[in-house]
Amino acid sequence: MWSTRADKDQAERRWNDSHSHLFGEREHEPVVEPERNEVWVISIGRNTHGFPMSLGRWEQFKAQTRLCFTRNNTLFFGEGTGVWDPTEDSFTIIGKAGGSQLRDDVLNYLGRLAETYHQESIAFSEGTTTFVTPSGALRASARRTSDT
Repeated sequence: MWSTRADKDQAERRWNDSHSHLFGEREHEPVVEPERNEVWVISIGRNTHGFPMSLGRWEQFKAQTRLCFTRNNTLFFGEGTGVWDPTEDSFTIIGKAGGSQLRDDVLNYLGRLAETYHQESIAFSEGTTTFVTPSGALRASARRTSDT
């Protein structure tokens, strides 16, 4: 479509200039190909047969779910309240995806956890994360501030 990278950059600047009234004024950022981060998202709930499991068992379930990712591959984890009926405590972890063999191993492990903790199911999602800057552009890569 464009003969050079400079032609592509110029076309994007022209498009941005002609559409700036829709998005407000913004500085031109260099055009970069975004890094796509393949991720897995795992979500578990505390309830068993409609009632919360004991706090100790819930803590154990969350800890064993975290084992799906190494410390360096864990991008986020947190707790909240699931809004399905009935509401229940929930735990979600997002981590860097692995290869197909690791995926199969993780799914088998989650199946064993579901059986052990009497869960109807455990949510497992696969996806791609990109990063959007305040100007609406895609950032080239994620910048981690720490590995804690």
